[in-house]
Amino acid sequence: MLHAPVFITSSEARVTRQPTEVGEKLQMEAF
Repeated sequence: MLHAPVFITSSEARVTRQPTEVGEKLQMEAF
């Protein structure tokens, strides 16, 4: 049961990090 949450957390961390970087780039370009 511990492996599932850890794996999901790692995946979410990567997926969340990419959109954040893209969002920041878009905001920088927009402003």
